[in-house]
Amino acid sequence: MKFKTLYILFNAVIVAAFLIIFLLPLALLGVDYFRLFAQKNWIAGALFLATLIIINGYFALNWKLFRLLEREDWPALIRHLEDTIYRRGRLAKSSCRLLLNAYLITGKTEPIAALEARVRRDRPGLLPALALPFGLPYLLRGDPQAAADYFGPLAAQEGVADRGWIRWNHAFSLMQLKRQEEAGEELQKLLRSAPAPELRLLALYMLAASTSAELRGEAEKGRAELAGHFTPEQWRRKLEGGGGNPQVTLLAPILREAREWLAKG
Repeated sequence: MKFKTLYILFNAVIVAAFLIIFLLPLALLGVDYFRLFAQKNWIAGALFLATLIIINGYFALNWKLFRLLEREDWPALIRHLEDTIYRRGRLAKSSCRLLLNAYLITGKTEPIAALEARVRRDRPGLLPALALPFGLPYLLRGDPQAAADYFGPLAAQEGVADRGWIRWNHAFSLMQLKRQEEAGEELQKLLRSAPAPELRLLALYMLAASTSAELRGEAEKGRAELAGHFTPEQWRRKLEGGGGNPQVTLLAPILREAREWLAKG
């Protein structure tokens, strides 16, 4: 159903409910009782109307954004959000997240660095909430040292969103740098934090590649425990489409290898 139709239906239902509640006493009990009812409840009616005006104002201000999302017109959406953030200076978390997702959907990772720089300069408080999508280009550049420098401090920081994924990314970059002992420590911390099944699978799969016999033993033990949790079909559905996490999509080849490794157990 189109956004415009939903918007009209929403207003129609809300206004109809309001009229029924406030006019029903007039129809059933007459004018005198309605006056008494209105005198006692006019504040509630005023608050309802004010709320309706605010909601409609929000939709009106963001109408173009909603229509672009509905049409999945990503290039136009990117232009609109870049204008909002860079020209108008409206650096909100929701706008940044939408722009990051649009960049990733269209494969434009270069502009993410500029957005990260703007956030660090003008609203550094947003960085913990957007740390994961800002970090994905570091993984794609093929520069593990830069990735380790980015993800390392964030993995140690409390309150960072998607901290488990950030910790895995840090371990992955350390593995690429042949710093396996440090990577193993990060992965163990991740596993102790009770991560989501797909993240647990990735951590165990990476541990299995360690040069440490002890860590490989932990990976085998974890694989035996995890293997019975889901059927192969359940794993496929869980990982299909990424579940809204762009990193799951990015790591699809590694996840496929990890699923095969899990099935061998």
